[in-house]
Amino acid sequence: MPNNLKYLIALTHFPKFGPRRLKKLKKYFPDLSLVFTTPADKLIKAGVDEKIAYEFTAARDQLKPDKIMEKLEQENIKVLTIEDEAYPKLLKEIYDPPQLFFYKGRLDKNDKFSLAVVGTRKYTKYGQQAAENIVFDLAKNNLTIVSGLAYG
Repeated sequence: MPNNLKYLIALTHFPKFGPRRLKKLKKYFPDLSLVFTTPADKLIKAGVDEKIAYEFTAARDQLKPDKIMEKLEQENIKVLTIEDEAYPKLLKEIYDPPQLFFYKGRLDKNDKFSLAVVGTRKYTKYGQQAAENIVFDLAKNNLTIVSGLAYG
């Protein structure tokens, strides 16, 4: 899956591909690189809404899988897919768990408690500073902080 992984990661950078759509795409396209070359009508057959399929085909040239992977490596950001053994058990149990998630640092299998940080795509400068301060202090005290690393 290493090659497929980079395409799955790139697909998550398209804002309208959430867990359900990604799951449909993975099922329909065992080779996810094909999603980047297939016409919109095939995406529709895979279960993507027509409008979103056309939006994706118009935007997909800006999603550069190799560049995204390079950026993750530079930032020391790791990725786990839902198929990975180390994927958190409790996260798998939620409704529509993410097909993958990004993390920094290390995951401890024995960690029984963590704090999820959920933000908004449009944040204020104050909100950003407050969240950073709170999370920094908690992480400094060895609390596992979980975040989707989304834009906001």
